[in-house]
Amino acid sequence: MTDICVFCGYEGDEFDPEHWVPKWLSRALIPKHGEMIGHVAEDRSIRMKRYFDYTVPHVCKTCNSGWMSDIESRASYDGDVLRMVLGVPEPPPSREAQTKLASWCFLKAITLELGRPEAHEPTYPRTVYEAFKRDKTPPRKACSIALGLRTIPARASNPVFLWHKSQGRIFPVGPGGVYRETGYLTTLLIGHLVIDVAGLLRPLNAQLDHGEGFVPLWPSLPGKEFPWPPSKRFSGVVNNDLV
Repeated sequence: MTDICVFCGYEGDEFDPEHWVPKWLSRALIPKHGEMIGHVAEDRSIRMKRYFDYTVPHVCKTCNSGWMSDIESRASYDGDVLRMVLGVPEPPPSREAQTKLASWCFLKAITLELGRPEAHEPTYPRTVYEAFKRDKTPPRKACSIALGLRTIPARASNPVFLWHKSQGRIFPVGPGGVYRETGYLTTLLIGHLVIDVAGLLRPLNAQLDHGEGFVPLWPSLPGKEFPWPPSKRFSGVVNNDLV
């Protein structure tokens, strides 16, 4: 069946499914011979053994095994993603590491969106994917990524990862929030790590508020350390809301 790559526009019929959760992260989260439940979009449940067998469409082989694989490999090699997902309270050691982490978080947000039902109104326009392929970083204007930390009880039955919400949003901007701009908001929960991605479709200089419990990751601020871990921790998702 012919498909079109959302990143580069290549059209063909030899697309391999893109594994949203890489196996190096699956091995760390799921005990050997273990079994866990994940919830991904529209409350669809997936039963998993040994690794998260969740794939998304519309990604060609060249993008999947090329620059996208490079982002995943750097995240695996540096170890920052794994430490945060496992709840280890250590911040990325440098601004460069923060940029790599932000790129991985943005990649997870916009590719997970591809697995939603066709009837779902896309959260991100095609231009967002094309720009990310070109720059390999999140947008430098009108995009904000913040991270939170989830506390998981030792014997919790909560899912290991959950796509909380991903949808288009209207944000108040300007002095006193008098103007309205179209944008996007995606919140991901992966293990202990909570990722909040907010942005506007136009490249405006605007501050986007993530709320209590989140610390800003992108864009990183010169001369300021990444304040990790945050003072407030989330406990999970109740009635499709992060608490």
